[in-house]
Amino acid sequence: MTIKKFMWMDILILTVWGILMDVIAYFITSWIATSSLELPITESVFIAPSFVIIYLIYHRWKEKGFLINGVFLVLHLILYRSQIFRSYEFVLMVIISYAIFLLTIFTTKYIEKIKLGGWLYHLIAFNILYILMFTSEYLVGSILGVQVSLLGITIRHLINLILCSLIIIIMAVQKNLIIDMKTHLINSKAEEDI
Repeated sequence: MTIKKFMWMDILILTVWGILMDVIAYFITSWIATSSLELPITESVFIAPSFVIIYLIYHRWKEKGFLINGVFLVLHLILYRSQIFRSYEFVLMVIISYAIFLLTIFTTKYIEKIKLGGWLYHLIAFNILYILMFTSEYLVGSILGVQVSLLGITIRHLINLILCSLIIIIMAVQKNLIIDMKTHLINSKAEEDI
């Protein structure tokens, strides 16, 4: 199997895994939102663990992760349409926050220069990306005059951040998960040929 075929198979499997994670999260959060609980989180429940998959694909296949970012944006616009499409402001908030996630993922190459353990590096890098993303979502909403509870949006994203961070730690301690896959496969092939 060629590296290109392996790459697309790997991306497809990871994308399907991410879609399943988000659909399950959607059903759980929809149940929370429709429950009789009077919690700040119920105003706009939006938990999406697929950000970990985007991060993973970026580290395995570099720029191909950006394409998957678009796939998950469309998925979230479909799943959470009743919340997101309440007004054009919510749509802008979500699209801009995804764009910020996409743009700030470039900063991870600078963080790599800091000598940290594998899991700690990935935990810090992912948390920086995610915090910038949800802060930009809140700021855009505030600028556009959207009435969103700071407590609600913080709790909602904090739950997602904790869930994603746990997954990142699990991924990072696996030796061959968060790596540059193309280089890994080329090196593995070279070792086999020796």
